[in-house]
Amino acid sequence: MYLEKRSLNKEIVYYQKKIEDIKNSSEKLKEEIANADNKEYLEKIAYEQGMMKAGERGVVFIMPEEEENEIVEKKNILQRFSLWISKMWQPIKDFFND
Repeated sequence: MYLEKRSLNKEIVYYQKKIEDIKNSSEKLKEEIANADNKEYLEKIAYEQGMMKAGERGVVFIMPEEEENEIVEKKNILQRFSLWISKMWQPIKDFFND
């Protein structure tokens, strides 16, 4: 009986969250509908989606190769540290498993 009640309470919480999410989504959609004729709002949404006005130029930023190498070096350091930890951990595991 207790487990059934607990399960039902979890379902209630789940569905309450779903209802809250739907209400939030509904409010957002209502706001978008209300602003559908607002030119400034439409421009804002267009910019957020990566669109540009006629005659504008887009700018793309490319990471320098040095930073990519630094990321690889950091990854290698983490891999080496992980390997070191696993080598140190193995004798401890063996000791307790024997």
